Amino acid sequence: ADEMDELRSELQQRGMETPIISENWLAGTVFKIIIGDGPFILLATLIVVFLVILLDFRSLGKAALVLSALMIGQISIAGAMALFGIELNFINAAILPIIVGVSIDNAVHIYHRFLEGGPDSIPKVLRYTASATSLSSATNLMGFGAMILAHHKGLRSVAELAILGITLTFLS
Repeated sequence: ADEMDELRSELQQRGMETPIISENWLAGTVFKIIIGDGPFILLATLIVVFLVILLDFRSLGKAALVLSALMIGQISIAGAMALFGIELNFINAAILPIIVGVSIDNAVHIYHRFLEGGPDSIPKVLRYTASATSLSSATNLMGFGAMILAHHKGLRSVAELAILGITLTFLS
């Protein structure tokens, strides 16, 4: 994309208007935008989620504890992507903020139930609330997992990253 932009600029300086019609240029340009905006979007998503959790729990410590489960999951996603050779592309990059929104529910519900019952309630929390969050995560996995059958590699990569992300954030 940079080389094509450079070439177009040079041609324009010589008085030649040249439109660029190239799949590679388009993909490169979109990927530059994602690389530029992606970290901001993911960080903004995490900040907004943290603020909502902070409003819910009314405690910085409790909100940080709940968010830490999500952060462990997010960090493990990066490691697992490297381990399994899953590359971030301009199609599957959009799934990362979605994983944040889908996955924070588990930690919020489990921690609320724990706060209601106290430390002695952990077996009950794990039995009832964890089973409910398992079902919730499973339905999300099925929805995104259906795309694993797609012929388009980009859609399959969305499914792979969603499955990996939802699974790891559930486990965390």
